[in-house]
Amino acid sequence: MRILLMGVLLAIGMCFGAGCATPGYSSGSPTIVFPEEPSSGEHANHIIRIWALESKQLAEDVDLLLLLDAPSRLTRWNVR
Repeated sequence: MRILLMGVLLAIGMCFGAGCATPGYSSGSPTIVFPEEPSSGEHANHIIRIWALESKQLAEDVDLLLLLDAPSRLTRWNVR
C-alpha cells in the first residue's frame, strides 16, 4: 500500500513539476522591455475592414445556401 501511495504521489509530483513554470526555466523578472507603440487608428480600421468583408461573404454564403444566387464556379472575392 505504501509503495502504491508513493508511486501516485511521485506521478502527481512529476506532472506538476514539468513545464515552463518550473524553477529551472523561470529566471525571475523579464529583462526585455518593449516600447509602447503610438495609437494611429490603423489597427481599428483594419478590424473594421475585415468585419465588413466577412459580413459581405456571410451574406453571399447565406444566399448560396438558400439558392437565391445564380450557380457559378466563379467567385468575386480575391482568393490569392
